[in-house]
Order: sequence, then C-alpha cells, then structure tokens
Amino acid sequence: MSKFFKDRTAFKEVKKVKIVDEYLPIVDYTELGLKEEDLKKMINCEKNILFHQQKSIEHLLSLSETLYEAQQVLSNYKNGGFKNWFEEMGLKKDFVYMCLKRYNLYLNYENEKVMAIPEKMVKELSTTKIVLPKEKILEILKSEKPVKRYEEIKNILSGDPTIYSGEISEAEIVVDSSDEIRTLEIELAKKYSEVKKLQKEIKDIEYRLSIVKNKR
Repeated sequence: MSKFFKDRTAFKEVKKVKIVDEYLPIVDYTELGLKEEDLKKMINCEKNILFHQQKSIEHLLSLSETLYEAQQVLSNYKNGGFKNWFEEMGLKKDFVYMCLKRYNLYLNYENEKVMAIPEKMVKELSTTKIVLPKEKILEILKSEKPVKRYEEIKNILSGDPTIYSGEISEAEIVVDSSDEIRTLEIELAKKYSEVKKLQKEIKDIEYRLSIVKNKR
C-alpha cells in the first residue's frame, strides 16, 4: 500500500466532522442583509462547496497516484503501453501527464496543495525554468495563498525585489523581525541575477564554439 493511503483515514472523516460541527463561515454575510432562513442556506452552501473542494483534491491525488503506479509498471515494457492503456479508458494525454507532474511534486514535498495549484505553476515547478530551493517551495505550499506567495518569491529570486518597494518607517524597521529576512532575500536575488547572466554568457560561448567546430 502506498504512503498516501497509509497516512490518511478514509476520506478524512475527522475533517468532515470538524466542518459540520465546528464550522465558522469564511464569508462575511452581514453585508448581504440576508434573512435568517436564507443565511442558513448560504452557510450550508459554503460548507458543501468547501467540503467537496477538499474531496476533489483527495480524489485527484488518489487518481494521480494510481496513474503513477500504472506508469511505473508499464514503463518496464518499452512498448508505449501506458499511453494506449489510459487512452482506452478515455483519458486525455494532457490531463494524465499533468496528474503525473502533480504527483511527482507530492512525492517531493508531501503536501496535498500541489493538487490545487494552477497548471502553469505545476509546470514551472516541475521544470528547470523556475529554480527554487526546496525550503522556498515548502514555504509556498504551506502558505494560505500559495499562488500569491509563489509570485512574490519568484519576483525576489529573479532580481526584482519590487514587492518591498513600499516605504518603511523607522519604528517598523525596529520591530519588524522579518526585516533581516527581506534584506537577505534581496541579496539572494542579486546573486541569482548574476548566475543567470553567467549562464547566458556560457550558452553564448557554447553556441559560438559549436559553430566553429562545425566549420572544420
């Protein structure tokens, strides 16, 4: 049995009980001026949406894990059997390989939020296009707004520390314990920019070298 199935109870009944018995609405309904009966209906709708949203994440994770296991088995036969297998069940190639990317991220970071982040973000985290330290990716996935935090960190590491361009008062500098973190992140961003510049120079030299070699 896989790690995912071992680590969880069936459909996470504990969470279900919490949602039903101890639920606090996320939406502020006071501004809508709803009647009491309609307010109860809307809160119930909110509970249902959040509950099924969580279930969809669990189901997608289970599906992704199953596809991963099938790919591991059929890859030993080197006959394209995996693609034929999932197409026989009516699954599309783009969907299947996105599931596999998500599951590989799950194996690396063990956080179910990889099943809910946008496809563009999955693709970037799955390639060398965006290189982030593991601790940064874990920070992103553990945040309340992973997409927003991802964009912030991506901007910092690309050498664009504009998210800290707002004015900071002297008092804030004294009491803000994250000030040192911001300074170090900006410094790290500069180093990443230097590395990118060097990588571009290396590619240019390699390209010129290949041309010279081909002329021989």
